[in-house]
Amino acid sequence: MRSRVFVLAVFATVSWGCTANQMGQFQQLASGQAPTVASAQQQDVQQGTVGGAATGAVIGGVLGKQAADDSDKFTDAQGAALGAIVGGGLGGLAGRAMGEEVADRRGSYANDVAALDAAIARVDAEIVQLESQIETVGRNIQTRRTELASATNTKGEIDWSTSKKTLALRGVDADVAAARIAKRRAEENIETLRAEIAYASDLVMQHPTSTELTTRRDLLAVRRDRMQVELTTITDHEVDLVVQRGLLAGG
Repeated sequence: MRSRVFVLAVFATVSWGCTANQMGQFQQLASGQAPTVASAQQQDVQQGTVGGAATGAVIGGVLGKQAADDSDKFTDAQGAALGAIVGGGLGGLAGRAMGEEVADRRGSYANDVAALDAAIARVDAEIVQLESQIETVGRNIQTRRTELASATNTKGEIDWSTSKKTLALRGVDADVAAARIAKRRAEENIETLRAEIAYASDLVMQHPTSTELTTRRDLLAVRRDRMQVELTTITDHEVDLVVQRGLLAGG
């Protein structure tokens, strides 16, 4: 019975100490204020082992003294000393196990934060490329709109040669193809962002006090909204291109 009490006491004490430190240290790690993941994990194991051994020695000494009171073979001092030695060894093993668990959690937390950072960096690069493509299509539409307006006579006909109209139609078709590609990329990115936001939300539920995870989830949501704006813009461009193609084909 006493051995069970001892083991439970060691685990409870070490577990409380590790848990009290881990969230603050995890958040420091994510914000770049803590040591590297590997060195922090080593500290977790070391602290767990030392803390467990110290706690085990104290509890073992108390239990050893109590055991000596019921025996004629050991004095109280001998019982306490023997209990401290045995307790320190068992406590060290228990503490190391808890330290390793905390180290594993730290590594998992750091990987989760890194995955969200990678997702943000990925979508930022996608947004830059999409904006460039959409701006090019929009600029072509505006240039063509100006040219068509100046070339339209009072009868609503376009005073261009057949070859010039054919060249302009090719330009419209090229923009249509570019718009479709951009639209598909925007739609795919929005779907991916929804999944990444859901993933980040699950992490926030697991670590409700982590401002790093909350911030990254919100940053992903901002980028999803921005990507939605890009999708709306390219959809409007598609409508403009249909109109311009109709003018060229019928004019």
